Amino acid sequence: MFKRALMVFGLAALALAAETTSAEETTSAYVKGCPAGTAIQGIDFSLRRLICVPVAGDAAAFKVMDSANQQLGFLLDGNILIRLVDNEWTAVFFQRDGFGPQGFGYLWESPDCTGQAYIQDFGGMPRNAVPILSGGFVTLYYSARETFVERTIRSYKNFSSDTGFTDCVQTEFAAPVGLPQTTTFSVTPPFHIER
Repeated sequence: MFKRALMVFGLAALALAAETTSAEETTSAYVKGCPAGTAIQGIDFSLRRLICVPVAGDAAAFKVMDSANQQLGFLLDGNILIRLVDNEWTAVFFQRDGFGPQGFGYLWESPDCTGQAYIQDFGGMPRNAVPILSGGFVTLYYSARETFVERTIRSYKNFSSDTGFTDCVQTEFAAPVGLPQTTTFSVTPPFHIER
């Protein structure tokens, strides 16, 4: 499950990088949507801005909404939800029927899963977050900004939204990691896509 989650994050980062193109800069530090008459073509993660392109007629980006009409973020590349988290664009794996079963791993330098826990961080843009749906809340798990370091990992525990934490597993490998951080927000399923 841990390797599958890492592969999903790597593929998501590659898909998002392929979408990045040049764009005219705006005066806002963070663009929360494209203006009327334009649509999202991609995201310039180095500038933390959406790339908006003109379209015929009045169109806007595809938004992911819940049944309470609360916007969860923008849909990019089919199953990637882009959402502002701590004023930084964050990529979240999303299925059209919601936040499906997900997983991630906590990593330790100790051989027995004690001491400071870390979460894998590839250090790129956008930040990737794993969503865990529990009732009417989604908790995003990701590494805290500017805590990216290389560590020798000697143990880990995987977490699955279906089964919880696994037992501690001993290993040894070098990995880019960051300090774990979470953000929780409320949602009201079912979800839908709209312009």
